[in-house]
Amino acid sequence: MSRPRINLPDFVTAWENSQTSAEVAQKMNLKITGVLSKARELRKKGVPLKQMVVSRTTDITSALQTLANIRGVSVEELKPQ
Repeated sequence: MSRPRINLPDFVTAWENSQTSAEVAQKMNLKITGVLSKARELRKKGVPLKQMVVSRTTDITSALQTLANIRGVSVEELKPQ
């Protein structure tokens, strides 16, 4: 299976207008690892992308929101009592 082609202007725009790598991944329909890899690659080539704090909490929040959407419930309903 081949890797998806990433439109670089779209990627840079998504990166610069997002707060987290998870948000970029969602906007670009990519895995977070792919987003981080592409950002690292672009920086090595001299593109000064902004630094983002890698937050596991944000990734968990994103995962919970996705699961809630799939199940048709609120995020609060998924949290343990």
